[in-house]
Amino acid sequence: MSHPIVFLFALLLTASFMWPSEGAIHGDGLHLAIGWLITGSCAGVAALRRPDKSCSLSRNVSMVDGLVIVLLVGGFWLSTWHVFRVNGDRRVALNIAFEWSAIGAVWWIVRRLLHDVSARQWIVTLLIGISVGAAFVGIVQHHVTHGRQAEWYLQQRIQADGVSIDALMASHELQHANIPLSGVARELFERRLLASSEPIGPFALANTLGGLLAVALVLMVGGMVQILRHQSVRVSPVSWAVAMIVCFVLGYCLLLTKSRTAWVGLVCGIGMILLHGRTALSSGRLKWLFCGATSLLAVGAAIGIGSGAIDKEVVLESPRSLQFRLFYWMGAAGVIADDPMFGSGPGNFRPVYLAHKVVESSEEILDPHNIVLDAWCSAGLIGVIAMCMMPLTVVQRFLTSQVDAASPASSQERTVISTVRLGIGCGLLLHLGWRWLNGGEFIDVSRDLLDPQNLVMAIPVTALLFVWAMSGRFDFSTNVIRAAFVCVFVHLLGAGGLQISGLGMLLALLYALSADGNSKVAEPLNEVARTFSVAVAFAVLAGATLWYGLLPVVAASRHSEVAAVLQLRRQHEAAVKAYDKSIAADKYNTDSRQRKMGVLAYMFKETVGEYAQLEDPEFEHMADILTLFDRAIRACDEAIAGDQRSYAGYHFRSRLQGQLYTLQPQVDLSENAVKDMEHVISCYPENSMFWFEYAELLNRFERSQQAESAAVKALEIDAVNHDWGHVDRYLSDVQVHLLSKMVDSK
Repeated sequence: MSHPIVFLFALLLTASFMWPSEGAIHGDGLHLAIGWLITGSCAGVAALRRPDKSCSLSRNVSMVDGLVIVLLVGGFWLSTWHVFRVNGDRRVALNIAFEWSAIGAVWWIVRRLLHDVSARQWIVTLLIGISVGAAFVGIVQHHVTHGRQAEWYLQQRIQADGVSIDALMASHELQHANIPLSGVARELFERRLLASSEPIGPFALANTLGGLLAVALVLMVGGMVQILRHQSVRVSPVSWAVAMIVCFVLGYCLLLTKSRTAWVGLVCGIGMILLHGRTALSSGRLKWLFCGATSLLAVGAAIGIGSGAIDKEVVLESPRSLQFRLFYWMGAAGVIADDPMFGSGPGNFRPVYLAHKVVESSEEILDPHNIVLDAWCSAGLIGVIAMCMMPLTVVQRFLTSQVDAASPASSQERTVISTVRLGIGCGLLLHLGWRWLNGGEFIDVSRDLLDPQNLVMAIPVTALLFVWAMSGRFDFSTNVIRAAFVCVFVHLLGAGGLQISGLGMLLALLYALSADGNSKVAEPLNEVARTFSVAVAFAVLAGATLWYGLLPVVAASRHSEVAAVLQLRRQHEAAVKAYDKSIAADKYNTDSRQRKMGVLAYMFKETVGEYAQLEDPEFEHMADILTLFDRAIRACDEAIAGDQRSYAGYHFRSRLQGQLYTLQPQVDLSENAVKDMEHVISCYPENSMFWFEYAELLNRFERSQQAESAAVKALEIDAVNHDWGHVDRYLSDVQVHLLSKMVDSK
């Protein structure tokens, strides 16, 4: 494979693990998706220009793996079409479909890179280097930056809760950092920040970091075991020492994440490595490996326990964590039962799941926390079939393969490493440049070196050092990579999810690398036609991602940021106009529609409150209220049109009609308010607050019998929330008192 493709691959892979890929659902990584698609197209063109260069992989393997990827990506696009058909959240569905098209391009690029026998070794080395950098970032986060962030937040919160000019500035800082300013969201954020210290690395969730670290640790251990199996291959003591340090860093950070699913995946992966070909490993070397691994684990555990990072809660909470996942899976089964063919659609799981959520479960999850159920919900029946085929083919090849022979570094691998290192450095520049284009600092010298904005630069730096020091030192066979694939797949059986592009990319990358090698044969004419078709398809998808994805998403987000600032300054009319511009920039944008609806609903509530306090209100005041009511209702209708499966538009519309009813008690207002609230209840039947609002609404409209039934339901759900300790779901004492009066009034 040509060096430009190697360079682009290293660049994009480095940049892809330097940002919180959980934000893929919002389109945060679409610029990288375009890069992968263009690189995939270029890889196809490069292959066509070198027809004499044959594939080193079995054509049967190529056909099976290609079918799996085509089915998986095709499943995402079919379910996206279904989201458009049922008027779900189309922006989110498109974002995820574009991301998975790029993940398909990653698989294709790796398959083309594997035409060169050295590619597998340097790709795995690069992946481990990136993971070591992420582990370093995670360790620093746990021991240093988490405490600093908590201290900074407490200072900002004290100022934001005040009444001086500093309060406005502090609120702006918090909002700019995407920190909720009030309500339950603020309580949950504070609980995560102040009561937990799990590292997240460059991501937003500890489980995402845990999955990456577990894979890297399996690969590293597998490479070491592979060398120990072949006594003819010698590795210097310095390389062994570096390998041990790397394993310690990866393992210690993995312990800090407290990701139990990643731990289970790690055990499965390393178990596969040790069991396969165990007769080829001498007893002396096996004892040496066992003692070394045990010592590293003991030291890491001792440091973790001594620092308080690992405590008894990690073990005691495991059964409860599994129990909640069972609740999630029960709700996901209901989502699948609603539409077994298409599921809920990419990124559209939550609004459909809430209708099936078990009352004992508190969290409004974005995915089922199970990769098989997630594939069914996100990519439909076709997607789940493809997802199940992936581990089956990998495990089948693992069980039927022989012990791999050692393959020391070739001169070709050594020459390509310089290109890889250049790609890593440019990956850092790409990350910093994109941040600068979006209004951030290229390098913020005003911040501390260990600030999260600057700390992420340690990932490419560490990857550069690791690739320079360890390239060609250890051998990463296909069976080692298969064990790593099983590791991440087992991890994802209890963690989310396919909307996190980093984990999806990791899955596709390992799947491509796990293919067997075979004798070289010339590519037939139909293979050339297939390669040309794929190259054209990736080019078309890159253009579609730019036109229908990146451009509208970026334009809409910038208008939304302006609107948020105006809203914070209480310039509500200007904020509404900014949200209108955001909606015009991205016609599928549901977030701006809902935010605009919220601003107008707030303005209407304030106006109604002021009108009620007037001793002698004039006719003009009521006309202004009705005009504002019409604007707010239209905003609700726009939000409903943007995502008909979400309850938000119906909820706000019910409140608006109920508020106007206090000024103009008309029958149609009461009936419409009750009807909309009933729709909200049908979308989220296990929400005690919604049942309280429904009961209060019925009671106000003198529907006593219905109000009593709704009050009983609200109290029942609230009792379950208390039994399970869902403090963020508790009704207040005042609300419970009002509900009790409705029940006792009979």
